[in-house]
Amino acid sequence: MNSMYRFAMTNSPESLQRWRGMFFLTVSFAMMMWGQLVLNDRLSGIPFAIFWGVCFALAITAVVFGVLSVRGALRETRLERASSLRRAMRDIKRSGKRADGSLTEK
Repeated sequence: MNSMYRFAMTNSPESLQRWRGMFFLTVSFAMMMWGQLVLNDRLSGIPFAIFWGVCFALAITAVVFGVLSVRGALRETRLERASSLRRAMRDIKRSGKRADGSLTEK
């Protein structure tokens, strides 16, 4: 049951964006490790430049997805804060209380 709930929660756009960023970060990290540990002596010239260029592009893509994710979270927080403030002001207005706690006359 818990695993079904976890997969149901991953359908949001923010979650998809985080998964994409994590994918690009994982692939670029794997390429970096592969390039340093296995292909270090075998790559030279044009294949070297292509390999590390692709690795760099994937890392930059992961950073871009990370920045977009943070911007989305900040936007969502800002909207929620504004909504909370409007709701609190509306509730205060309905209850008839002043800021100092005294009741207003109706």
